[in-house]
Amino acid sequence: MVDEHEGAERTVSIAPLAWLVVVGVAAVATAVLVARVQEAIGLTLAAVCMALITLPIQRKLQRWIGNVGSLVTTAIGTLAAVVAIAYVVLRWFLERRSRRAGAV
Repeated sequence: MVDEHEGAERTVSIAPLAWLVVVGVAAVATAVLVARVQEAIGLTLAAVCMALITLPIQRKLQRWIGNVGSLVTTAIGTLAAVVAIAYVVLRWFLERRSRRAGAV
């Protein structure tokens, strides 16, 4: 068999490969964006819940010490409560883990 294109120049189109790379990069970027959007939505919803929970306390404090003072006091109090809860849960978890490790 004889190749009729033998010795002829062959050209390869780079456009399909370029489109494949562009689509791949776009897919990865979209996946990263979606993951971050989900985290942002979760954090936003958590902030809204915390604001709604602490709103009555902030309103009562606002009558006594003013708007700025009540916001600062509520923020510090909320932060202290979250840290205290996290400490208690972490301590409980570590004690439970050490008991399981000792039982094995």
